[in-house]
Amino acid sequence: MTGEWVESHEYDLIMSKIRSPSLDRYRDIVPDWPGFQAAIAAPEPVGIRVRLGLTTPEGLLRHLGAQGFALEPVPGLASQYRLVAGPRSIAQTIEHWLGLFHIQQTVMTLPVLALAPTPGERVLDLC
Repeated sequence: MTGEWVESHEYDLIMSKIRSPSLDRYRDIVPDWPGFQAAIAAPEPVGIRVRLGLTTPEGLLRHLGAQGFALEPVPGLASQYRLVAGPRSIAQTIEHWLGLFHIQQTVMTLPVLALAPTPGERVLDLC
């Protein structure tokens, strides 16, 4: 019951932001205004990054699949997957608790690709 209320409450909050006059300033530069509003209202996809030093993507997908989770690979990112469906929050799995994967927005993997750090280099993540 609480989860349903939270999802409904969050949806109402998002929809109130979409209807906010502050977004109207973009109306003239966004060619597909209804599509823009729909994109803002859509839930953000859940992404996971497999910790390759601890498990393999195949093994993790097998374990999560046995629990009813469906994941699809993110093209071009070998250890990144997008959650398609699941019986509960993927954060409530033993695999997450054991640190076999991180819940991570796919966009957050792009700086690593762009910077291409080599062993021994240090990267400061200010996110």
